[in-house]
Amino acid sequence: MLDGDGVDLAIRFGHGPWPPCRAEPLFDITLFPVASLAMARRHPEVTPTLISTLPLIDQPDHPWDTWFAPTGVTPPSVAGRDTFDDEQMALDMAAAGMGVALTYAQAAEPYLADGRLVRFGDVSVPTERRAWLVWREDNPKLRLIRNFSWWLRGELGVSGSQHAGTAA
Repeated sequence: MLDGDGVDLAIRFGHGPWPPCRAEPLFDITLFPVASLAMARRHPEVTPTLISTLPLIDQPDHPWDTWFAPTGVTPPSVAGRDTFDDEQMALDMAAAGMGVALTYAQAAEPYLADGRLVRFGDVSVPTERRAWLVWREDNPKLRLIRNFSWWLRGELGVSGSQHAGTAA
């Protein structure tokens, strides 16, 4: 990973780390449903049971089973649901009123800020996944990478210099 491909650093989502790269945690992934304002107005009393009856927009990285499990509601069958590998496409579909998407705060923030989406209900489910900043320690641009890491962590409000994974 990041070996001779011209990429100096990456943001990866998962469990980390990815030796021989260094991996710094950026944020945890906590999932919650979002929908268009029009859908929210049609369903003012949002419950997990209600959500299970609505069109759900699937993403492989955010399975609805993960969100439904702690609610005690049996998730609907995945058959016939729209599935998108791209987070933004799933959020755009939800904003267009095509269904309910499962997302996390950092991805949804611009949509929530401008009103294209609203949080749909009050159930949030933490996952074991995180976002990580990943780079190779032997990169000749290491000083610039560390400066960027410092800046990005500041923008995200990540305190300290937590280095969760290092080169083996």
